[in-house]
Amino acid sequence: MGYLSQRALVGMKHYQYKPAGYTYLDVIHTPMWNFLVELLPMWLAPNLVTLTGLSAVFAAYLINTVYLVNFSALMGSKPGVRKVPPLLASYLITDVMRFQ
Repeated sequence: MGYLSQRALVGMKHYQYKPAGYTYLDVIHTPMWNFLVELLPMWLAPNLVTLTGLSAVFAAYLINTVYLVNFSALMGSKPGVRKVPPLLASYLITDVMRFQ
């Protein structure tokens, strides 16, 4: 007696993987991802690419920790504080999508 039923084995036999086309955003993102993949050298390990994305998350966390102690940059309550750090942090967070 196996772990899978006969019906499950037949379903696995006819399974076909579809790598793309799940959402409407795939039409927008796939060309960008393909372009970015072609920029990376082939000898670069995939784990290193993921680690680069993780470092972008840490950098965004540090930027928010230093500049947004009480969210004064977002509210505009301090006249000398610029809105660049939160924008940079949000850009770094979107980099995670590119490096995953």
